[in-house]
Amino acid sequence: MECVGTATASVLVNGCPTDEFPIQRGLRQGDPLSPFLFLLAAEGFDVLMKASVSSNLFNAYGIGPQSEIKISHLQFADDTIIIGEKCWLNVRTIRAVLLLLEEVSGLKVNFNKSMLTGVNISHNWLTEAASVLNCKTGTIPFMYLGLSIGGDSRRLSFWKPVVDRIVARLSSWNNKFLSLGGRLVLLKYVISSLPVYFLSFFMAPAGGVPLKIQFSRLYDLSVHKKCSVADMERWGWVEGGNGWVWRWRLLAWEEESMRECITLLDNVVLQVHIQDRWRWLLDPVHGYSVGGTYRFLTNSEEQVANDAFIDVWHKLVPTKVSLFAWRLLQDRIPTRANLVRRLILQPNDNLCVGGCGLSETTGHLFIGCEYFGSVWVLLCHLFGFSFVPPGSIKDHYIQFTHLAGSPRSTHVFFKVIWLACVWGIWKE
Repeated sequence: MECVGTATASVLVNGCPTDEFPIQRGLRQGDPLSPFLFLLAAEGFDVLMKASVSSNLFNAYGIGPQSEIKISHLQFADDTIIIGEKCWLNVRTIRAVLLLLEEVSGLKVNFNKSMLTGVNISHNWLTEAASVLNCKTGTIPFMYLGLSIGGDSRRLSFWKPVVDRIVARLSSWNNKFLSLGGRLVLLKYVISSLPVYFLSFFMAPAGGVPLKIQFSRLYDLSVHKKCSVADMERWGWVEGGNGWVWRWRLLAWEEESMRECITLLDNVVLQVHIQDRWRWLLDPVHGYSVGGTYRFLTNSEEQVANDAFIDVWHKLVPTKVSLFAWRLLQDRIPTRANLVRRLILQPNDNLCVGGCGLSETTGHLFIGCEYFGSVWVLLCHLFGFSFVPPGSIKDHYIQFTHLAGSPRSTHVFFKVIWLACVWGIWKE
């Protein structure tokens, strides 16, 4: 306190310091001693709260089977959260501590920015307590240090602040003059770092991934690999239950993974008196029909196209090739027809570079051109299968990579060939 109350300063005039003079108004923002002064005030609040708990003037919240751990407050910089049981004694003590802190430290508590939130507490009682503290009432979940407190991380709505933050960052970028490689680097090293803070505290929802894939290590170690969720409930899926039988003892991180799986299974509600049956999700009332399936397939072009966009990214393919294929499937490459549509070329300059005399659209250049389209005919003869090229580049990619009459294990092989061919055609 001597450093705070007896501080002096001097001013350089033409490079020479003047005589020292005392600072009449205390420390200013930016002074190296300012953080230490704030720590003194924060330490004073901590002492006041601990004294209130030890004197039974404040009932802290207990954690543990016997409530052996008591938590009354948490502090981080200038953000403070006070935790206690529902009683008027706590409300009066909180107000007394905050007012006493103002008198001792000289700081002012902004009650308008403060918020009183209750868990399983009636709204009327919460409103009366907030009027005593002269603050606002809040609801669960609420934001503290940028995190959603009291929310369910398994719900997609819990992650909406993260999505909104990414959208806001993307909308503020003016990347018109960046190359595609620059945009990719910007997304990879800037956008990917935004959800790291959230992910360091909460686990993102799996989004419909089967348990044997989401917990693949547990599935490999389990003895009962063919059991159902109903079997696990009957045997007991609590920790130490008969449903968990392992080939050997689990490691520490494997036990943690098992607890996460138990948390997911605890939310499963089985209807014992209702018999299981197959259900067609497209028409749950009438069930499966050929006509309904045909309508779904003919109306799901956009969904199939979106799957194709994701499928072009592969570790065996260079990034620039996958990026080109992604633009190709969206018809974003500078073909002559696209350049004419963007008013870069004259309308009579849209003829194909292959010399066939037709308009150079994306589908014509890579599929219909007599010069470049012959590549696919040669590939059909080479691999020994018949192939009728469709008119759309999206349908061509899906048909060539997935419907070539080959096993599923060879789809990656045909995908790499397709990407190499379109890249070679474009570079030619």
